[in-house]
Amino acid sequence: IKQFTTPMDVEDNNNNTPTTDSVQLLDATAAPSSQAQQNDDLLEWSVPQVLQFLHSIGLTQYDASFTSNDVDGRTLASLTSHELAQDLSVASLGHRKHILHAIQQRLSPSQA
Repeated sequence: IKQFTTPMDVEDNNNNTPTTDSVQLLDATAAPSSQAQQNDDLLEWSVPQVLQFLHSIGLTQYDASFTSNDVDGRTLASLTSHELAQDLSVASLGHRKHILHAIQQRLSPSQA
């Protein structure tokens, strides 16, 4: 969240001068705060949040497979390359490695 101070057409009651008002805007590109990271615990993700994760790494073609297999955050965190290939039909070795690397980054961002 970014905070901006913008002039407003409101007069201060004490001296009849224009005042400023504070406006907060959500900045989607800003790094999440530590509290947001705590609330965004991968192990607590729902299936739709896992799909958002797939979208964020550019692998939307696996949405149906992850949905039909009920892959939530806890399941996502424990996936192996073999499970991705055999159970979720992620045939590409590059895609499997990309998914596993992105999961590892989410689980331990300090090592990413």
